[in-house]
Amino acid sequence: MKNLGPFSTYKPEKDTPEAALAENSNILFIKDNDGNEWYDVQRRFNEKTLKVVFDKSGVIYSASYDASSLWPVNAYVAEVSVDDIPDLFPLPIQGLDWQFNGTKIVPRTYTVEQLKTQAQRDKDILLNQAAKEIAPLKDAVDLNIATPDEQERLKTWMIYRVLLSRLDPGTTPDIDWPQPPQ
Repeated sequence: MKNLGPFSTYKPEKDTPEAALAENSNILFIKDNDGNEWYDVQRRFNEKTLKVVFDKSGVIYSASYDASSLWPVNAYVAEVSVDDIPDLFPLPIQGLDWQFNGTKIVPRTYTVEQLKTQAQRDKDILLNQAAKEIAPLKDAVDLNIATPDEQERLKTWMIYRVLLSRLDPGTTPDIDWPQPPQ
């Protein structure tokens, strides 16, 4: 089967069973630009192929061997044979690290801007984690109740936080991330 989509919601024609369902329940109906209705399309998929849901740039955000478990609103669907699925491809999908290139699943290619954004996000997460470690140690020092071990741990966490703060996400992917204290 060819790639289908993008699918979008539509209101079924009046006086049809679908219209009654849509009116009397929370059931939505979707079809693609060629008029392929999602509920009808599902029956035409091969049970042995993986079905992937992806956006216009090919980023996969859902996949299943069971088409009825997918909901491709504003997305495309393709069947992928077992031979075109990488060994490391995770099911269920975890993150947005894979793309469909029109014929097979490949690792996602990120733009420089996306890599910078990810690096900034990672830096912020690590800085927050460091702050959580530092806060009680700093309190102990400020209250003059810190053990020598706590004083040393505070120093190593503070050094780590300073090293993190000096990192420039714009230098991705060549960032030399400091290792957190153990």
